[in-house]
Amino acid sequence: MLLFENKQDKVEILDDHIATIEMVVEHCVKDFSKKCNHKIAVSVIIVDNEEMRLINMQNRNIDRPTDVLSFPMFEIDPFSEEFPDIELDLDTGYVLLGDIAVSAELTHQQALEYGHSFHREMGFLISHGVFHMLGYDHVSPEEEKRMMSLQEEVLSLLGLIR
Repeated sequence: MLLFENKQDKVEILDDHIATIEMVVEHCVKDFSKKCNHKIAVSVIIVDNEEMRLINMQNRNIDRPTDVLSFPMFEIDPFSEEFPDIELDLDTGYVLLGDIAVSAELTHQQALEYGHSFHREMGFLISHGVFHMLGYDHVSPEEEKRMMSLQEEVLSLLGLIR
């Protein structure tokens, strides 16, 4: 389930952009949802560069905007069958995996720079945030290769190719 909020007015976010975000989230969490036997919710907030700069400063002490930040609700080891204590929302029956903040301005700029669609760039950033919340990282070259492979698999399945 996608919890979505657009808090910016610099880049137009259309219904099909939101549908893309929702499809990416669903595909990224599918295996985890089956393993933990719960439905998963992810919160996505779209912001402008100034708001992203503030979020980045508050959370990472970096005074500049970034394209995507993720804030997991709990720590997950993607290679373990053990699950952290997961709190189920009794009203919805979903587990909130966490929050993702995306800069619409940087998403638009990067799509132009990389020569692909806004949909593709948004899908890439959302998948990146979700996989971070699922415990994947890209500190080492091996980790980066694994995480990028997972992201590309989801994006290819959805036709979000370069």
